[in-house]
Amino acid sequence: MGLSILEQYAPRPVFEDVLNEKTGNLEQEVARYAITREHGIRATHVRNEEACSIDYIIEHQGHTKVIPIYQKKGLARLLDAHRTKLARVGSSEYTHANYFQGRLGEIVMHIIVREFLARLANTHTGFSFKPVRRQAGEIISKNERYTILAGRNGRIFTYRTSDFDRGTERSHRPLVLGEFDGLYKVEEWGCKGMVICEAKTAKVSICTRKRRGQKSLTHIEKVIDPVKALYPSHHVFYLLMATRGRLVSNRYNYLTEHMREKAEDLKAAGVTPIFMPYCEQAGDFERMGRFIQQEFAHLAGIDIPRMREVTVDLSKGRIDIGSFAGGMPLRVEYHSGGSWNLYEQDGEGKWYEMKRTRGGFVLNMTKPVE
Repeated sequence: MGLSILEQYAPRPVFEDVLNEKTGNLEQEVARYAITREHGIRATHVRNEEACSIDYIIEHQGHTKVIPIYQKKGLARLLDAHRTKLARVGSSEYTHANYFQGRLGEIVMHIIVREFLARLANTHTGFSFKPVRRQAGEIISKNERYTILAGRNGRIFTYRTSDFDRGTERSHRPLVLGEFDGLYKVEEWGCKGMVICEAKTAKVSICTRKRRGQKSLTHIEKVIDPVKALYPSHHVFYLLMATRGRLVSNRYNYLTEHMREKAEDLKAAGVTPIFMPYCEQAGDFERMGRFIQQEFAHLAGIDIPRMREVTVDLSKGRIDIGSFAGGMPLRVEYHSGGSWNLYEQDGEGKWYEMKRTRGGFVLNMTKPVE
């Protein structure tokens, strides 16, 4: 029987009658692919300017479920545990808070996927699911060819086992083969499957086929093949969540040419594609990303668009801010009581505390700090 429930959510070929000019007869041909079934979840986000929070609200029959996806006090929910790049200047792709936008997209994707799979389990006897979770740095699965490792924030990394073992033996970071945003085990009446999840709030840039002269590996070789090799008795699904405009071209839910190509490539690799649209538009994620970035700028008392790079070390309660035009590197140190201090580094590498005044921050050069 197979995993027939999830198969229903794959893009389906749309057949249309086309006139054969030679015979003068109408012939049925595959014209395009279309999303005929979606997750069916109605949800929205709410920004609270006063509390500086974002809640995700899922509609149920007779009630709603509210899930906080960003809170000012819980910045760790969106940041990596140690060092994370947040913003860059100039023509960088990070100029418009893309880091926060991408993290929010991953969080929302997991909320929708869990809700979607839970509803399938509640309405279809014999169907069950379980997220694949490990602590960051723990091996999820491994054989002589591939290794899958858990990363931070739910991300999952693939490696060639030879590269992975060589890197760990030499205390070096092993060369990553591929990366994706989540993995779920599903089962329907004994038939098992693995659902690879990917979240894209902007351009869907995954490469599924080689172009002329291309030597780099495709997404199928970097992500799909390792999962298939490590779970040979499971059927593999590739669930991509993106904004509707990136997936379909019109109100009939026909796939764009770009997504049609990816669907065909995945099917040719023996994988079932599932393309699901966010409830949000691309502009919604951009506005949420800027909302969080502006709050971060307010906390640090700096002008985010002028920053070159920010790194966060939550284990030490410290934020290091790279030098920017007309200034020197800054550091924000947070304390257990919620207070924080701002420091600036001089040309000799010494750090001095900056005091907040009505006119802004004033550097106290009387005594350097550690």
